[in-house]
Amino acid sequence: MSDLQKDYEDLKQQYQLPAFTELDEEFEIKCIEEYDNLLREIRNVVAEPLQLVLDVLDPILHPEASMASMIEASIFNDAEKNELFSLYKKLMYLKRRAITLKIMNDDAADAEFIKEVNSQMREIKRDLHPFLVKLEESWTKDHEVDEKLGYYG
Repeated sequence: MSDLQKDYEDLKQQYQLPAFTELDEEFEIKCIEEYDNLLREIRNVVAEPLQLVLDVLDPILHPEASMASMIEASIFNDAEKNELFSLYKKLMYLKRRAITLKIMNDDAADAEFIKEVNSQMREIKRDLHPFLVKLEESWTKDHEVDEKLGYYG
């Protein structure tokens, strides 16, 4: 057992955290090499995927003047965009919570955040998966590049 795992086991007992392997499978926490406060480092690691997904959703919900965002926004109907916005709100809440916690330096609150993100991430991934597949598959299809997409080439 590594020092990281030993230190985590102590925190797990103190704060009723999920098993090390469960968090590691979801967030790869074993990649943490150096830490003064392990809970803070884990909080930072579990918050990273939130931004990754937000970066995918943002240009779909609010297309920019880029070809990719205009095409990706066009493949979803209004109902799908409403579902994506619901996911976006959940992710933004968690992301903003992580920022708040970063300035609080409260180990108990960090532990609660880790548990919250861990439990919600499974649901978020399940709900997000069909949209990500649709995005991926959209790039295997032909797209008409015309004024509708704002292309003037």
